[in-house]
Amino acid sequence: MNVLLIDAENLNGESFVFEAYRHVERAYGPVQMCAAFGAKLHLQYLDKADRLLGISRIETEFAIKNRADQALIRHAKALTNQPQKPKLIAIASGDKDFLDTALWLRHRGVATACLARANIMTKLAVSCYDSCYPMDQRRMAMPSPQHRTIAILDCLHELHAGETIELNEAVRRLRKWRIAAKGTAGINALTEVMDEFDVFEDQGRQWLRLKATTTSQRPGGRKDQGNHFRRCIDR
Repeated sequence: MNVLLIDAENLNGESFVFEAYRHVERAYGPVQMCAAFGAKLHLQYLDKADRLLGISRIETEFAIKNRADQALIRHAKALTNQPQKPKLIAIASGDKDFLDTALWLRHRGVATACLARANIMTKLAVSCYDSCYPMDQRRMAMPSPQHRTIAILDCLHELHAGETIELNEAVRRLRKWRIAAKGTAGINALTEVMDEFDVFEDQGRQWLRLKATTTSQRPGGRKDQGNHFRRCIDR
């Protein structure tokens, strides 16, 4: 089981949260549990990410130092007592308060990853976590072609429910989440994954839909590795 725990008082920007989630999926496989900790004031910035990713939001008291950190640490340690211990616990925070927790988890056989904004990630993280992923909004990497269909369906979750989306609106959202390059427009944003999607015209406008059979739906495809798509559909 791969777990992503977000310190919402340290990292709550939509693009950073989505990139952290996407990186865990790229590097380790589907995320089975995702939770964010923080005061209501900070958790409210995760509304859109919650709708796309299904984040459990755990509210802590406002203006009480380290309350969110303590809640995240307790949650991480409690997970190791479950019958099925997590394979990975990724912590989305650059806060040094989690360094001891990362070492504690590693000593118990749980892999750890630190995901944080590059400018606030503590230098000590490299020696405490199994892997570190600094994020820079100016040069956030777009998913590689083999992962792009997965990322597109994460973003345009209506497609997996059998709905259609106007092409211009789809491209606008893909650019926002840095899945499509900023300068792309129309069908050019989907050039590398057109085997998975159909573009058609209706009433003078172009629309996008998912083809009947895609890589994610074939036996052995990513859908067989977890319930992430079902979670998107249910939401």
